[in-house]
Amino acid sequence: MTTTPPQQTSIGPSATTNPPPLLIFVLNTPCAGKSTICSALSTLHDLDHFSVGAEMRSLISPQPTGPALAMKPILSDEPFAEVCYGAAFWRGRETEAGWGAGRMVERWPYFKEAVGDWWRPGVGAILVMLSIEREIARRRFERRARTGEEFDRKHDEHEKSIDAIVAAIRQDGATVVELEVDEWMETGELVRRLQEVPA
Repeated sequence: MTTTPPQQTSIGPSATTNPPPLLIFVLNTPCAGKSTICSALSTLHDLDHFSVGAEMRSLISPQPTGPALAMKPILSDEPFAEVCYGAAFWRGRETEAGWGAGRMVERWPYFKEAVGDWWRPGVGAILVMLSIEREIARRRFERRARTGEEFDRKHDEHEKSIDAIVAAIRQDGATVVELEVDEWMETGELVRRLQEVPA
């Protein structure tokens, strides 16, 4: 999630910019409630919700929408391939360039470099970790799983990589908060708990 990117207010050496946007990263295992809380926050506050998984699925679909629709015309005809699990779709040349498969901490430096002209971690970054028991997440997953998705595979990949990812983001100065998620927790309660976290 992000606030509106800054715009330059003047031209030349003395140019000034607005404060960098606030980025809120919401991470955890499949069906922990990431999209739910992001959608709620974007409704209550001046935030844009961007789901990497949803955009990648849109990008490979016959009729992409949103950012994926704008991206697709500039890509080559090289086919996409599904790697690792679920919604992790990466083009071959990107994988060869070192992006890797699945959620890997090695991707964090690439991300920082890509957005470095308008955002730096620590200046405006919050990482929200949604903590949920495996079996609760499994039941939630089974109620909404997409065709071909495997819970255990996705959950295990998450468990292998998440600690290193959180450590890297924390080291760069982001504020890290953790919220426990119950099976039937209402969206309003989840948002309330997040808003009560000390700044």
